[in-house]
Amino acid sequence: MGYEIKSGTDGLLYIGDTMHHSVISVQRPEWQIAFDNDAPTATASRAALLERAAAGNLRIYAVHFPFPGLGRIQRKDDGFVWVPETAAQP
Repeated sequence: MGYEIKSGTDGLLYIGDTMHHSVISVQRPEWQIAFDNDAPTATASRAALLERAAAGNLRIYAVHFPFPGLGRIQRKDDGFVWVPETAAQP
């Protein structure tokens, strides 16, 4: 689950607890963690979020990713990668 916040043409997708690690959760969305009470639903949610984020080039706020937790999801080969923002690049 996440929330999309928009203002005009600017937007941000807050992903909450959908993903907990900037590498593992993004590159292996089928891997489970202890907090995934419903593993099939958690996996499907992560996969759908990754697809949506990459397809829409959405700006992401991920509280569990390295500070500041802002970036984008990009397709790479058959999967996805996290591309964090730098201080000079919003």
